[in-house]
Amino acid sequence: MANVAEIDLASCYGCGACTGICSRGGVNLHPDKYGYYKRQVYEDKCIDCGKCLRVCPARIEPVEIGEEISYVAYCRNREDTLKSSSGGMGYLIAQKYMEAGYAIIGATWSKDFRRVEHIAIKDLTELEALRKSKYVQSYTVDAFRQIPLLDKVVIFGTPCQIAGVRNMYGNRKGMILVDFDCMGPSGLVLWNKYVDYISEMNDSGIKSINMRHKKKSWMMYGTRIEFNNGAVYYRDKFHDAFCIAYHLAGAIHNTCTKKCKFQNSSQADLRIGDGWGYVDGFGKQEIHDGLSLMTPLTTIGTDIIKNIQPEVKLKKVNRKKVELKPETTSQDLMECIRNKDTNIHDVVAVYNSVGIFKRIYRRLSYILSKNDTIYLLTKRLIKKFW
Repeated sequence: MANVAEIDLASCYGCGACTGICSRGGVNLHPDKYGYYKRQVYEDKCIDCGKCLRVCPARIEPVEIGEEISYVAYCRNREDTLKSSSGGMGYLIAQKYMEAGYAIIGATWSKDFRRVEHIAIKDLTELEALRKSKYVQSYTVDAFRQIPLLDKVVIFGTPCQIAGVRNMYGNRKGMILVDFDCMGPSGLVLWNKYVDYISEMNDSGIKSINMRHKKKSWMMYGTRIEFNNGAVYYRDKFHDAFCIAYHLAGAIHNTCTKKCKFQNSSQADLRIGDGWGYVDGFGKQEIHDGLSLMTPLTTIGTDIIKNIQPEVKLKKVNRKKVELKPETTSQDLMECIRNKDTNIHDVVAVYNSVGIFKRIYRRLSYILSKNDTIYLLTKRLIKKFW
């Protein structure tokens, strides 16, 4: 046996590289009991070629990101910044390269908003569908299999997904890889409990979902859902049921909380993310709207920044090492998510039943988030003395 069945299932990121590289249908992705995609091997179709093993990110050490020269960026087109999760760099990069003839591969919602999937697009009119964060694990296989058919393509994804693509196609000419700072995705089971709740609220159907709407600010973002009948749902991140379960309770892929090797490593050309800790030198309005942090990791990544430079305000910084404390998601919470008889509010109730200190922290964070300056100052003090 020479396939990914050799790798502990707990180490599987669900990136889809093993499935994408297998031409015989010997491996596929299937949701586990929490709705996280995991590889499943069909031994009767496997010919022990070992390709799936060679591309698995769990088997290969990515390139470490040190205190690399990075850039904090604000898109001068404020409308694009406000529509995006942070400083608008992902959308701007995709737009620039599409205009130069590149296809784009990125994540979008399925038509029924029940899952997230990677797709390949070639038309600028389709680009809006790829904009904004989606905190649900995406299905990549179909899009990854299209890569050899595309002469020039920019691929956006989580660090493990991008590592899988790099392992599949190496430094293929015309291929540009962009990953992002990632805390791990939610599973489909939790997400579908949330969609059930939203659908019960308004049965006209969901028209759009924005999981980081800046109604209040970049830091006090919230979830905005528009329905087909024109009605709108909005809750900030401290009061939306999904955000509570995901951001505050930490209902995140267990491989990401325990075995992630990509917080300070990458196989991309460029890493992008929020510029939370790099706001010095930017005005209050710019901080309020959102900033991006970009770290070029190859000459291709450096070229990307040069290409978009005329349309952004840039500040050079040294990237700080990401220091996230390993956390174990509450087992009671995860079992509540798994239970078919529970709903999203049952999940929130489990979260609310845990330690008083977490609830106090949540309340203080909510109060402080109302003022960008105070919030940033407090975060610095906590980092310095905690």
